[in-house]
Amino acid sequence: MFKRKRLTVLEADATSDWGVAESAHDGARLIVRVNQAFARARDRRGYPIRIGIAVPLVAPDADGLPRAAELEQLGAIEDRVVEDTQGLAVLAIVLTTGAMREFVLHAATSDWIEDFHRSLAQTVV
Repeated sequence: MFKRKRLTVLEADATSDWGVAESAHDGARLIVRVNQAFARARDRRGYPIRIGIAVPLVAPDADGLPRAAELEQLGAIEDRVVEDTQGLAVLAIVLTTGAMREFVLHAATSDWIEDFHRSLAQTVV
């Protein structure tokens, strides 16, 4: 009856439409957060470059997932990634498993990635 308007990637980036699922990978728990607005964006094919930022956990629990104290640090890292890539890339997926968290972004161009990587590596230790 009513169709949901398909957003652009930039419009999707400004929304808060995330889904969460749990599964397993190589026998370990896997928590997946998906930017559902990005997944439905009508122009996402224009963002073909996939960027993965893997952050090893310092003190994971027995399931390889972060403990409460580390969740705050990971939240700060995610905020930094999103802020520093604003207008350049969109955070599409966040994976947590096997004593690491990976932020997966999609971008239209790659000319900024090296500088972004250098800056992030200097501040996230």
